[in-house]
Amino acid sequence: MNPGKLDHFLKTISEEAGFESAVWSTSGGQSLWARSLDGLEGGLLTQSINIATHYFPMKSGDGVLLKDPSVGGPGRGRMAIVRCIKETSDAFPGLWLATAFAAPESRGFKLPPVPLRQNGEWNKPLLEALGPSAEAIEKEWARQDHGVRLATAEVSTHLWNAKALQENSSRAKQRMTKQLGEIPEGDVSFELSTGTETIRVLLQSDGHDLRFDFAGTSPGKKLFLPLSATSGLVRALVREWLQWPLIMDSACADLIPLSVPNGCFLNAQSKDSCDENLEEAASWLKSAVEGVLHKWDRRQLRGLTNYFDLCATVKFSGLPFWEFRLPSGSPARDTHEGTSFWRQRLGAKEFSIEDLEARYPVRILKVSERPSSGKAKVNGGRGLLLQVQFLKDAEVLWEGGRPAKIKNDKHQNPFENCDVQIRRGEEDLKVSNGWNKILKDDVVSFLSGSGGGLL
Repeated sequence: MNPGKLDHFLKTISEEAGFESAVWSTSGGQSLWARSLDGLEGGLLTQSINIATHYFPMKSGDGVLLKDPSVGGPGRGRMAIVRCIKETSDAFPGLWLATAFAAPESRGFKLPPVPLRQNGEWNKPLLEALGPSAEAIEKEWARQDHGVRLATAEVSTHLWNAKALQENSSRAKQRMTKQLGEIPEGDVSFELSTGTETIRVLLQSDGHDLRFDFAGTSPGKKLFLPLSATSGLVRALVREWLQWPLIMDSACADLIPLSVPNGCFLNAQSKDSCDENLEEAASWLKSAVEGVLHKWDRRQLRGLTNYFDLCATVKFSGLPFWEFRLPSGSPARDTHEGTSFWRQRLGAKEFSIEDLEARYPVRILKVSERPSSGKAKVNGGRGLLLQVQFLKDAEVLWEGGRPAKIKNDKHQNPFENCDVQIRRGEEDLKVSNGWNKILKDDVVSFLSGSGGGLL
């Protein structure tokens, strides 16, 4: 099976099983395919598999639970399960699956790799200790069951044997090398300031590989990313930019080497890597990497994606968490306007007004596109305004960021950042990163950002 067919096969399984984020890998560490929430968890889940297989002698059907970015888990209010689908044999490499899923009740604590299921038995003391998160864990295991059933028929065929996988990797590397040879050589640098940290990146292209050097990036004051997340994000962005069919593959490590100094916030130490601003740190890294790619590869005009989707969690007493994401509009490309939120996600169920009002004590006052800034020759797509009146006291977790300051770049227009606004009577309240108190009758506006435009 060639790389394109393998990619399609694993993509189909992952979508049918309903995985939010997933990585399929061999026991030798060859990442076969990854689907990742905003790219952040691709590298983290790959590291999860490496950690789990190193420390636990897992057999088919066994699983390990993680929640610590320093050892591969996704952090924030999310967990990961690493599962052995097939053990390594003389003829076949082992097959592993790692998925990440929302468990809002787990926000604020770490969990090192712990056996979740062995020899068909649940780790009941662990599930009891995790309390409300146990239900989310069991649901994710059921989704994995479905994915495993879909994949099992192919596991013992030519698809997974060592020779076929080696040929797939070799073909993928040859195709990447050919495409790199078609792109201009040279060095390009880019700098981005977040307000508290600075990212400096040097991209070097010699026709054989793409090297990313982050020397000069500042230490973390507010933002932190573990090295596995940084590596996964950079390589996923390059593959998306160059439109390579496989999202992640072992060939990426050879053809897209990274140099990330110890001590900078893109190579955070264990104690910092579960910070609540993990997702914001990933957004800044994406903007910086796409910025340097934009300056390097000028074969087509592109607006820079700002990547500031809105992410928020609402907590009512006695009700499940309402955790949601409002994606921003897409960037402008090739002198065409970007795609608006509505055109991208027409009829998306997760934004059903009737469903939200039925499940939570809220009244939806307004749902509309944000107006364009009008500052660019070609604008990016418009974001979303969701205005909600609360009928009971609650709390809103806001993990927003500030607009980027991009040095000496004439190709990116100012954009509307994502935002949360609280109005109490006639007063507009200041919203901070973290949990914010909401009183009955408060009106909260959730705004996702605009896409990048062309000047």
